[in-house]
Amino acid sequence: MSIRIDIIGVLLALWAATSSWCDAGQTLQQDNFQGTPDGTSLEAIEGWERHYGSGESPAVVTVAGYEGNGIRFYDKIRMSRSLPSSAAEVFTFRMKFRVMSVVDSYTIFNILLGSDEGQNAGVSGLCLQLNGGDTDGPRDNIVRVSTGGKNMGSIEFQSLPDVQWKKGIWYELVIAGIRPQDTAMGDVVGYLSLREVSNGNVLLKNAPLGRIGSTNHFNQVNEVVMGNIGAKREVDVDDISFSIQ
Repeated sequence: MSIRIDIIGVLLALWAATSSWCDAGQTLQQDNFQGTPDGTSLEAIEGWERHYGSGESPAVVTVAGYEGNGIRFYDKIRMSRSLPSSAAEVFTFRMKFRVMSVVDSYTIFNILLGSDEGQNAGVSGLCLQLNGGDTDGPRDNIVRVSTGGKNMGSIEFQSLPDVQWKKGIWYELVIAGIRPQDTAMGDVVGYLSLREVSNGNVLLKNAPLGRIGSTNHFNQVNEVVMGNIGAKREVDVDDISFSIQ
């Protein structure tokens, strides 16, 4: 009886942790890559295109998904995904990822949210970076969040050294409270949370992300750009979604 009670207690605790995590809101778009044939290039999937880099395109791989198919980045390349425009003022972006390379040193994987239209193109947005430091193992693995910068080519970051992510582990990241309108460079335009998927362990909750861009034209978020900007590293990505809060 006591064993059964203990199991129920663990399940209830896990349910409470996950249910109080980050509300999903009304989903506008979701990519989980189910039904996409194994080996399909990410560039062949509608809405995705090469943003920068001449290396091998990421591809759909069964073993790269959290449940079923996912995307595996191999090379030094960034890919962009169009996001639906909406009149809503506050958005949430989420996705699952894991670093699968044999070593994690010199991993630099960026995830940028911004606009690809008109005067916004390549100028305004927000960014987070998974950084593997210069040695293998979690000791010097960190997350960096944008605090400002004139454009996407000159981002200013704050390092969060206590977030010591590990290779081979699935994580879910959530950027909530994305609010681009009426902001200036350095203003908080979103909040990053990060947790380990298997046990719900929260590594980071509501770390502010500062706006990149010195112009006054940042009025929407309709593109996500992600990929390796450091060494070639295998990074798996799955369950990408964009929603209204």
